[in-house]
Amino acid sequence: MLSQTIKTWLIMAPEKVLFATDAAAITPEVNWEEVGWLSNRTGRRALAIAITELLREGEITRPRAMQIAQMVLRDNAMKLYGTGLGHA
Repeated sequence: MLSQTIKTWLIMAPEKVLFATDAAAITPEVNWEEVGWLSNRTGRRALAIAITELLREGEITRPRAMQIAQMVLRDNAMKLYGTGLGHA
């Protein structure tokens, strides 16, 4: 299950986990928008499940859960690619 893989990564190195969809048109019948939406939805749900499990197991606190979510969804990529946008 994807959420279990993500959970393992979050335990090992949350600062190394990035969120991405790699959305692209697969065939003329399937548009990249549909692939991107499905990938985005699946990935975010799996991340939410992984973080929720870590919270319920007492591995992380709620503030740490929020921090990890922001890291995975935004901060880690900004750090990697040096965008320098800072926090909103």
